[in-house]
Amino acid sequence: MPHNVFIKMAALIIVGSCGCSPSPGLLVVDRETHNFPPDANSEGVTEFRLRNAGGTTLKVFDVASSCGCTAASPAKREIAPGAETLLRVRMRRPAAGRQPATVRISTDSHLTPVKLLSLTCWAKSDEPRLLNVRPSCLRVSNSTEPVVVSIVALEPVGGSFVRRLISRLVHLNIAALPTETIEQIDDRFVQKTYRFEIAVGQSTPHGRHVDEILISYGSSNTDERLMTIPAIVSVRSQVYADRDSLLAVLTSEQSERKWDVALHSMKSGHTWKIESIKSTESWIRTELVIPNSETARKPTYVGDITVTAAAPPLVANANGNVEMICVSDDGQSCEVVIPVSVMMIGRSTESGGA
Repeated sequence: MPHNVFIKMAALIIVGSCGCSPSPGLLVVDRETHNFPPDANSEGVTEFRLRNAGGTTLKVFDVASSCGCTAASPAKREIAPGAETLLRVRMRRPAAGRQPATVRISTDSHLTPVKLLSLTCWAKSDEPRLLNVRPSCLRVSNSTEPVVVSIVALEPVGGSFVRRLISRLVHLNIAALPTETIEQIDDRFVQKTYRFEIAVGQSTPHGRHVDEILISYGSSNTDERLMTIPAIVSVRSQVYADRDSLLAVLTSEQSERKWDVALHSMKSGHTWKIESIKSTESWIRTELVIPNSETARKPTYVGDITVTAAAPPLVANANGNVEMICVSDDGQSCEVVIPVSVMMIGRSTESGGA
């Protein structure tokens, strides 16, 4: 037997008898840190490349982040020898400054049981600004408690970003409440909550007023900006109905609509009663209702009525009012008006108008 053939056979015998097995899985990541610079998007997104540099299949059995602002998910949980997969990481931007986070990758490899990825995400910008305003639409009434407007602002430490609230409706009363510091973001910025109480003034005209509240804010005396909040102000008289208006949609099959309406006084202390009631149109009928004893004992209760709207003659749409005069035990009087509208389905508007 030639000498070189003998050497090759001996090598095969040695390799076959040594019991060698493939190397275990080995996780290799293309990088272990990532920085999300300031950007207009509300979150940062990146992908890490995971590779199995071992000789057996590598299993990724857990991926966890150190904070709720970060989410990470691998495309595959099992990586064959020499194969790769992607780990997609999303991180929500902080209001200001930077937010650190860690992603922990756990595998079944004793060589790389855990890999840690370090992330840093920066805010969109560090410019002072309003972060949140509640409510987004102001609804205030003289029959309810004052409304509190809450404004969360990002501002420099030691500064005062929100200045005041301005009402175009001169009858609204606005009072500033104590300011609270929510969180110090870093050595430069804090989050503060400004609160203002808004109430309806005594001299506000009755009715429904729609306008805007202006938030005046800025980082300096020469930098004044305005943000608007839609405002709906409802001012009721001393006696009011629990329905501001009535609308009936009638058809040939349903020729009338009936409502139960309760009247209340704004404040207890005086007894009110319905002195007179009338309707401005013949197709509107009204009737006083005798209340049960439990309802009549309520301190602000005035009375109950039923209103019935029938199909108006000839026209498709019609409008009218229910008008009541209420008097109190100390001689005060108050008028309550409830608008009533009727729409007739299937009747031509060319036949007339209201």
